[in-house]
Amino acid sequence: IALKLLTARPGNGEDRSLREARALASLDHPNVAQVHDVGQDGATTYLAMELVDGPDLAEELKREDLEVLDKLRLLLAAGRGLDAAHSAGIVHGDFKPANVWVGSGQVRVADFGVSRARATADMDATMGDDEPAELRWGTAAYAAPELFEGAPHDQSSDVYAFCVSVFEALYGVRPFRRPTVRQLYCEKLWPVPIVPHPALTPRLRRLLSNGLHPNPEARPQSLAPLLAELETITRKRRGPQLHMVVPFAIIGVVAL
Repeated sequence: IALKLLTARPGNGEDRSLREARALASLDHPNVAQVHDVGQDGATTYLAMELVDGPDLAEELKREDLEVLDKLRLLLAAGRGLDAAHSAGIVHGDFKPANVWVGSGQVRVADFGVSRARATADMDATMGDDEPAELRWGTAAYAAPELFEGAPHDQSSDVYAFCVSVFEALYGVRPFRRPTVRQLYCEKLWPVPIVPHPALTPRLRRLLSNGLHPNPEARPQSLAPLLAELETITRKRRGPQLHMVVPFAIIGVVAL
């Protein structure tokens, strides 16, 4: 097993994390890391979880020898786990490839809610300065813009993070790459240009564009249409390797 410890700090949502962890313990899905036990010892919440022996999805997406369709298949599996959690009323709150584990032929999403409080605290600490986003808070690249403004995590922000990950799998880079948290936030306030790609269908292009929309009300309200399109794309017979990176430039207005 893997043990995760979460020390309670006022105002950071640990009570919610504990409730969701207990709900997650009752969720049995092949693409969700199993939570075996949840409890508290004083101010510390502990989770006894399934130990997945293997790399995380962030490492897999960097592999140059892995076809794009195979990367999308891994994300499809992760999306199924995330969607199952949503159906059970559980929001992840910090979905990113580094929180998805690939091992023993299976893909499992982990850290539901556990890292949300830490991410929120880090966001509060960095929004007022120009600290490097990647060094201080790697999660910022996947966070929906409303989270920078203090809005609560919900299914829409999970959909946004999932779409950032799909974009990364397709193009080999994230759609938002400004160096500081404040600049990254400003970049996310503008629509994302999505250029052609051999594995990109018109429907997936539209779904990604909507999923990365700055306005949460304009995004798909569930992962279902995204997963259905990824299922269609990845079911196709394997052809020439599709691990090309399409060069492009993202142009936006950045407040300095």
